[in-house]
Amino acid sequence: MDNPASTARHARRLAAPFALVAVVVLLVLPAHSWATEPTATSTPAPAAAAPAPTSTATLVDPAEGTHFDHLELAPMLQFDPVKDQTPKWILLASDAGMTQTVRYCRQFVWATFGGAYHWGCNKWATGADQFGNDQLLALEPGKVYYWQVVTKDAAGTGELKTAVRSFAIDAEPTQASVGAISDQVHGTAFDDGTQLNLGAAAFVNSKVRTTGIASSRLSTYAFRIRATHVGLVDYTRSYIKVTSAAGTHYLKVASAGKLTAGTVWRLTASERRLRTKRFTYQAFLRSKHNGAMVRSQLRVVLIRTPVSHPQVNPD
Repeated sequence: MDNPASTARHARRLAAPFALVAVVVLLVLPAHSWATEPTATSTPAPAAAAPAPTSTATLVDPAEGTHFDHLELAPMLQFDPVKDQTPKWILLASDAGMTQTVRYCRQFVWATFGGAYHWGCNKWATGADQFGNDQLLALEPGKVYYWQVVTKDAAGTGELKTAVRSFAIDAEPTQASVGAISDQVHGTAFDDGTQLNLGAAAFVNSKVRTTGIASSRLSTYAFRIRATHVGLVDYTRSYIKVTSAAGTHYLKVASAGKLTAGTVWRLTASERRLRTKRFTYQAFLRSKHNGAMVRSQLRVVLIRTPVSHPQVNPD
């Protein structure tokens, strides 16, 4: 028979490793579902506040910043409402904050844009009469308008508004007056050409217009001539023409101040011998804009020889 003491020692040696493994497993493995759960429960986070109701109607046309012609005073504005929202009206205001309302439109019709149908409105009113009919008034050229769609909510108790867009109606272009049109064509078809390139008629294309021409005496037979103008003049290709019974000659000009062409005219020997010294002079100014020759008015001067008084001897 086996020794009992030897058998007990052998059993203890076999049990020791199993005990160590059991300790390691308990330290490593997570707690199982049978572990005791805490009795207190955490308080759930409060629900987020519901956003304020807004209109989800889609603005279709016109796009932001669209310009209409000055003749288009009842533009069609288009939008797409959403389900459970009833369009009330479109409001027009003179400011982006929609605080200064100037028109409204509530007579909706079908309109098309981009090949699709949308809700549209172009009957702009300022108010209603005693019978409830809208008092319609066209929009005004030269102004900017801001618009948004106002709808009723599902309950029908409140208003929902879209974003704000703007559009402009261009101002009516300035038309040339009858006088201005006359200045443009005068001298080109209605007369013998003596007025061609004079004054306002020349200014239309050449951007140069003469404003005056005059002469002043420097000595017995010398005169200063000055021609004033508007616009840019090429003085190197401009001149003053002097004509008399003695013939015609041309005087070069130079800048004689701001917007002034000037020269000095000295009478030739043949001009001095004239019994009647009657002369005409006229400035011819070359435009830098298009090279056109612009003429001043024709001036006439009658030169008389100064009377020489004999010197008086006071003695």
